[in-house]
Amino acid sequence: MKPESVVAIQCDIEARRVDRFSAFDLPDKLEIEGGGGTMFSPMFEEISRQSLEPRCLIYNTGMFCDDFSKEHPDYPVLWTSYGREYSEKPPLGKVIEIACGTR
Repeated sequence: MKPESVVAIQCDIEARRVDRFSAFDLPDKLEIEGGGGTMFSPMFEEISRQSLEPRCLIYNTGMFCDDFSKEHPDYPVLWTSYGREYSEKPPLGKVIEIACGTR
């Protein structure tokens, strides 16, 4: 992929941090803020609050939550799930399960 820009929003029970990157300054890793507790709806609310018009949303999560957006967004959503097999299909988007190795 060669995106024009990437907006990384860190969210647990609220949006914690918003970073914007151009195609030329994408970081190798992000400084993580927050953690513990998961709600999905604050991410969608932050996207609206920021007046973003994403071509897609890639949401990296453990899927330990059922707080999805009440409204279906007009952009595709991809859930990248790690740490557990998710047996129920979320009400929007598609899920890709990421295998986590043992330590």
